[in-house]
Amino acid sequence: MKKLLRLSTCLACVWLMNFTKTFAQQEPQSSLYINNPMLYNPAFAGTFPYTSIQAGSRFQWIGIKGAPMTQYLSFNTGFKKKSFGIGAHFINDIIGARLIQSAYVNFGYNIKLNRKNHRLAFGMSGGIDIEQLSFSNLYVNEDDVNDPFRINQMIYNPNFGGGVYYYGEEFFAGVSVPRILQNQLAVYDTSALNRHNFRNQHIYLSGGYSFKLTNTIKLRTSAMVRLVVNSPVTFDISSSVVFYDKFLVGINYRYNESIGVNANFKAGKKWIIGYAYDFPTNGLVLKQWGSHEIMIGLMLGKERKRSSVSCFYF
Repeated sequence: MKKLLRLSTCLACVWLMNFTKTFAQQEPQSSLYINNPMLYNPAFAGTFPYTSIQAGSRFQWIGIKGAPMTQYLSFNTGFKKKSFGIGAHFINDIIGARLIQSAYVNFGYNIKLNRKNHRLAFGMSGGIDIEQLSFSNLYVNEDDVNDPFRINQMIYNPNFGGGVYYYGEEFFAGVSVPRILQNQLAVYDTSALNRHNFRNQHIYLSGGYSFKLTNTIKLRTSAMVRLVVNSPVTFDISSSVVFYDKFLVGINYRYNESIGVNANFKAGKKWIIGYAYDFPTNGLVLKQWGSHEIMIGLMLGKERKRSSVSCFYF
């Protein structure tokens, strides 16, 4: 039975490693990334015209046991008549028996480049990733209490990241590496002594443009490209129509994975509610019911500098 347990555990580890290589999901995905870009680029901190708090949850691949599930919370604020801002974000990411909880602080500084008020922002972040592997959830023999693979594992990985963000009223472009250090992950070999899997660096390239169709309607396009060591390039593209700066509806496509719809609604002057649904287009199309993501945002205080806002904001 111990051999069977070790085999099932090793298979689970191999699945996790192949999972991250195939789907580039050592870091969580989001179809509403344009609503909360600070999760991927610390240079966003302080560029929002309000103090904001955002929370969201993503339920991925509904119908598959152990599928990814992510919750996030972020805080972002700037200072009146100042060019810098601070923020923080927290992520709870679950894939099968693996749990990663992240807490990061973000610092941003932006400078005005020209009379059109185009701005260039620089950002740094620092924090910690707490990773747990609950192998006790994978055992097959409840009486085999002495097997070492039943011991849950936990490691603490400090890390830091950086990014650059260039924006104007009608466009944005950015590049970032949220985690620069390639820390070891809590995946052990058969001796249960040596770690042999590392978190690969993720490079995010993002950009977008907002087209004014009428006085009340805009077309907003955006894209995000992910570059991961030892993994194929993947990207998201989306196109949305914004009505009266109050309601947004659009479609999005994730390369070799899904196509979906998303919608945002601004409730009053303080609240933003968002929803996205992704329908699979890959080999999982007959094994799951798609992915759902919801978010809610709260804007506090007075608007600081409307002229410096990019089309990221809704």
